Amino acid sequence: LDAGEGPASIMAGLFLFPLAVFAGLFLHPRAVMTYQGGVAASSGPISVVLYAATDGPDTDWTAKLVDVSPTGYAKNLCDGILRARYRAGYAQPSLLEANKVYEYTIDVGVTGNVFRKGHRIRVEISSSYFPYYLRNLNTGADNIGLETTSIIATQKIMHSAGQASHIVLPIIPRTQP
Repeated sequence: LDAGEGPASIMAGLFLFPLAVFAGLFLHPRAVMTYQGGVAASSGPISVVLYAATDGPDTDWTAKLVDVSPTGYAKNLCDGILRARYRAGYAQPSLLEANKVYEYTIDVGVTGNVFRKGHRIRVEISSSYFPYYLRNLNTGADNIGLETTSIIATQKIMHSAGQASHIVLPIIPRTQP
């Protein structure tokens, strides 16, 4: 993933109300990792547990839950962001050690959705949610919109058995008619 000078622009950030919006137009292939699978019904709080590393002292991690129809129409259901320095909470900011794998829990929000036949569940992971969220310059500076120096960070998402990044998605069991 590429973050810093070339953040992934997320048009959904312009909509400041909790409606599902079209998500397919604004994916940048270098800046968003996508995972697709299964058909189910889900309702409740959603989170993503991410094992990841960056070569910068700070970065952002974003996660989106998307319903993708058979036509390719992608509807955002909910999303969340975590600034890495606040991974232990806002009272305990801590910069990162370069290339060290950390565990991040991203609160993606609450939703209820039936992924209909032919639809797919997609999880999008990125390191930028600009302009919805103030960009992270990946320098460790406390950016309040006045900083201008940025670095391009290289992000790594882990998938190994001991560090398996995953979504926590409450599934509603199917009932027999």
